[in-house]
Amino acid sequence: REEKSHAETSHNMDDLVDLLDSDDDITPKSNESSVCVQQRNEKMFDKQNEAEEEKENSKRAEILMKKKKSSSSLSKVMEEEEGEGEDKESDINANVDDEETVSMLKRGTLVADPLDPKNWEAYSPKSSDEGERRDAFTSLNADDEYFRRTGGTKPLPPPKETTRVVENTRLGRATLKQEVLDSSNFSNSEKHSVATTVVETISQRTIRYPEQDMIAAQMNIPNPGVSSPPRPSSLEKGCMKPTTSFMKLSIEENPTPQTIPPPIYGDQGNIGEKHVLVMVGLPARGKTHMAKRLCQYLRFFHGANTKVFNVGEYRRKVYGAGKMTHVLFDSQHEKEREVLARAAMKDMIDFLFQEDSVSYLEQRGVDSGRVAIFDATNSTKARRQWLVDQMGPLPVKLLFVESICNDDDIITNNIWEAKVTNADYATNEDKQAVFNDFRQRIREYERRYETMDEDNLSFIKLIDCGKRVEINRIHGYLLGRIVQFLSNLHAHTTSIYLTRHGQSEYNASGKIGGDSCLTAMGEAYAKRLGDYANEVIGRDPETNKPQPVRLWTSALQRTQLTARHIPHPKILTSDGKIWTQMAPRVLRNLDEIYAGICDGMTYEEIKEAYPEEYLLRQENKLGYRYPRGESYLDVISRLDPLIQELESYREPVVIVGHQGVLRLIYAYFVGMDRTSASQGVIPLNTIIKLTPRTHDCIEERICLYNPADDKDLVPSDNETSLSYASIADPPSY
Repeated sequence: REEKSHAETSHNMDDLVDLLDSDDDITPKSNESSVCVQQRNEKMFDKQNEAEEEKENSKRAEILMKKKKSSSSLSKVMEEEEGEGEDKESDINANVDDEETVSMLKRGTLVADPLDPKNWEAYSPKSSDEGERRDAFTSLNADDEYFRRTGGTKPLPPPKETTRVVENTRLGRATLKQEVLDSSNFSNSEKHSVATTVVETISQRTIRYPEQDMIAAQMNIPNPGVSSPPRPSSLEKGCMKPTTSFMKLSIEENPTPQTIPPPIYGDQGNIGEKHVLVMVGLPARGKTHMAKRLCQYLRFFHGANTKVFNVGEYRRKVYGAGKMTHVLFDSQHEKEREVLARAAMKDMIDFLFQEDSVSYLEQRGVDSGRVAIFDATNSTKARRQWLVDQMGPLPVKLLFVESICNDDDIITNNIWEAKVTNADYATNEDKQAVFNDFRQRIREYERRYETMDEDNLSFIKLIDCGKRVEINRIHGYLLGRIVQFLSNLHAHTTSIYLTRHGQSEYNASGKIGGDSCLTAMGEAYAKRLGDYANEVIGRDPETNKPQPVRLWTSALQRTQLTARHIPHPKILTSDGKIWTQMAPRVLRNLDEIYAGICDGMTYEEIKEAYPEEYLLRQENKLGYRYPRGESYLDVISRLDPLIQELESYREPVVIVGHQGVLRLIYAYFVGMDRTSASQGVIPLNTIIKLTPRTHDCIEERICLYNPADDKDLVPSDNETSLSYASIADPPSY
């Protein structure tokens, strides 16, 4: 047996099919080039068993004798040749021996299944067009004569520069096929057409299993080929219509599609389920503060339709604002208060069971049910039993939330911050008299107050602003989230400082996403932020002494570079502990919304490259998800645990983040609806100070840096400081 170099040796498709049935490992390795795969495959062919070659030699002589005696067609001879071999089963699978099937293949009415191993070669990366697909099937022994007789066209020859005719000295099928041609009565042109069936391009026809593409993608392995195409049945029938980013099925192919996608984390909940939360506790215990914060949390992070029904608001409508005294809360006015409670109860039931303004299908995408909060003292067991009797026959889940506070300092602080300025005393300018009257109101309730101990009811009991929490008969997902959120609330007033990173290189060029560094203007703002955090945020506004402050940044380098100039001295807290001032905490949950395939593009480039995606985002900015990226609803989901942690802190927090993420945090604390949250404006070079309170949120914006006024700013070539100002904050759509 004469051995030849790899450059002179190639193998036809029949040998490749045989190799698929062998136990040899022919799977391309990671980072392996197609040339290496070719060389390794050719070595495997040279290891053929000598005994098998001798059998083929003897078979060749027998078949040639049969050919001389037979008047059958060339295709019949080749079928007989394959049937006589020991590898009969694999060759029959590869052979297109049915005339009707071959005819359907050529007319395009029948398409080979790409999941069938014998047809994988037809869908190889280099056999995508019509001519090469025919060539692939021809190499599976669907001979040229068969195609010619059934109305097909001859397969196109492969490119000359990448092909070579098989030259194999061993007596195998390639040599056998050539001798059959020589002994047949074919013209030169017909011989040439049949000879093209043994022309192979090994370097292009690297054997790949369809599942290899999936494995390579998961393991970040370089993919030397292209993934298998989708099943062509729908494509051939004209049922699939390509768009800019995906394939759509026609109504014939998918007559009843799913119209609403499954809910994401931010929309979880039972559709149409009703919850009623009843606040319990003495005045000035933070019940209204809890009710309003919980109402905003469930609406913003869980998509629930929520509303607070405060009995005090009904009382002010009847008696008028500014005319409340403690006399109205003694035992002699119990009937009047019961009438007010019934009015609030009626409106609450109407809210829970009113028809939605949107259809059920539309509601499925945005609604996690309805939650009504009944805000009153409900201080006696008789009043709570009345509530149970009213709500018992209705399909609702009932949860009592009791707030108990034994710390007189907290109670006094709550009265001064939330009660002396509320609508009950709007016309009374003597704040000390208001304070004394409210204290007398508390004493009236204390005479008949009964704490919750009804074991048959579901309740959560918060003692001293969450220092101790008791729960009873809590079941269900949403009730569990409510318990977790309330456990993090406290009655202290603290501030949150929101700031975007300094201008990044992508900001300057109008690109979205990325992980770029800061420009000269961004670095200038970072230094100003460090000075402001040290001199203003880090000091108590009343005593001017250092106060503990926390610092959060995202995991992207532009936020960390912006915060790196903030000093971190060690200070002594009021309780004698050592505190590292504004120690940076890096949180991936604060990363900017991921734009997927649009990451690093400008909005103009997105509009040009993906016009359909651009329009979809314009129509629904909140729910739109970038291809392979995120939506604002996805970001809301990952911000949920951070918001609960923010609610638990009693120290000021500085957050250096990104516009998309800060929009959502800002919207939550100021009480905006999440449908309008994505339209908020968070400018560069500015700190937004938020101080949430029971009935409102104080907002203050401080511009720390104006690049147009910075004489020390060194612009790049052909730029001025004024041009820096013009690109300080590119438009956000």
